[in-house]
Amino acid sequence: MNKILLFLIFTISFSNSFSQDISPNVISSAGATFFSSSTNINWTLGELAITTIQNSKNIISQGFHQSNKTTSIGELPKEIGVIHVYPNPTSDWLKFEINFDKKRFVLVQLFDVNGNLIWWEKFNGKVISERTTLKRLLDGNYFIIFTVDNNKFIQSFKIQKIQ
Repeated sequence: MNKILLFLIFTISFSNSFSQDISPNVISSAGATFFSSSTNINWTLGELAITTIQNSKNIISQGFHQSNKTTSIGELPKEIGVIHVYPNPTSDWLKFEINFDKKRFVLVQLFDVNGNLIWWEKFNGKVISERTTLKRLLDGNYFIIFTVDNNKFIQSFKIQKIQ
């Protein structure tokens, strides 16, 4: 019994004494990092595949250089309003419904995966319901971004256009 207890204590202390720290690293064909007093620029070249897996504490990303600082855009708080976008995936049209707590200004923008602005429209109201056609767009992924009250709140949705 004493040998088993001693073995367990030794194993637990040994496993806790050796640990590693994983810092963000990128393996690519080319790249560099430049620093100035107010800016840090990192770039890489030759990353062919894109995959990102994340949870509340970790990000594992293949294909994009990840910096140590993460900037996130907060979604629209539920007490301000709710935005619904459907159907997704879609083939012909996209509908969005917005219900706010009071009358608000909204800029709606549709972007392709390269960041090109495809369509935009401004709205003002408490309840907004619009339907837009996507027939002229090629199949692929798009992003619809809702900017509320001049950048005070931003919410985005990934849309998939299929045949």
